[in-house]
Amino acid sequence: MSNNNQQADNSVNTGKPKGRAWGKFVVSLLVCYFVPVIGAVCLLLGPMVIPSNPLLGTGAGQMVLALITVLALVFLGGRKWIRFSGKGLKEAFRLSWPILATDVVLVLWSVISMVKNGSAPANAFPLLLGAFVYCLGIAVFEEANFRGILLNGILAPLGKSRGWVIACVIISSLWFGKVHVGHIDMADTAAVALAALKILHAGCLGVIMCAMVLRTREIGESILIHFLHDFLLMGTSVLSGGIAVANYADSSNATAGFVAYGILLAVVIFPTIQAFRSLIRNEKEDHGAFIPALAGNA
Repeated sequence: MSNNNQQADNSVNTGKPKGRAWGKFVVSLLVCYFVPVIGAVCLLLGPMVIPSNPLLGTGAGQMVLALITVLALVFLGGRKWIRFSGKGLKEAFRLSWPILATDVVLVLWSVISMVKNGSAPANAFPLLLGAFVYCLGIAVFEEANFRGILLNGILAPLGKSRGWVIACVIISSLWFGKVHVGHIDMADTAAVALAALKILHAGCLGVIMCAMVLRTREIGESILIHFLHDFLLMGTSVLSGGIAVANYADSSNATAGFVAYGILLAVVIFPTIQAFRSLIRNEKEDHGAFIPALAGNA
């Protein structure tokens, strides 16, 4: 009799977390779908609030969106992952150092060229401040949204084996790549190819960030690496007079685009392989931050 009762209790205890897991899955997808709508409003209002520095205004709007996304992550159950540690930073830099090293080389090359040509803009500080705020907002928003809400939402019901965990990482990373590409003219073969390369490149970055958060159980490190990567590139672009927010599938100069993405993919391929190795070394089962009660039950 006691054995039957124990089996019934185990069934109930297992069923409740599994039911909650699918609930978290649905809510997470809804949040990830509607957050960009809120983001569009914030990004439109930002430059109106700070018209003297449109980039800073856009960054302010992005920071508001980042705060909303972090609150959503906390509400869904990811509060304990909003942190960073020395051990986590070591793991993060181990996975990302080739990317950051390449960014630093590009920055140094651009700065040396600007100094030689005397082409640095007079309003360098306001532009850099705008880029700083914008990149920080982007990093917090995208990590909280894609590595926080989306990844954990998918893992909640599906992370029942190592293979499923890796599948969840790939799905969230490819979606992360897709949102970096806007409207694509499907009749323009070059634009379609460039968009596919952009999705692949951003997807590789997504895999690296996913490996960071799943290995460390923290998103602070992925936010920092994401911010450094974006700010090093965008800050240099702003100072050199480039466009801060680029069209990732612009086929007007397709040859340069293919060369650029070839270089970018060459840089991320080794860290991506290392990230997959890190994922393989993880536990066989991982239901993420939202449903820790499922560990060992699947």
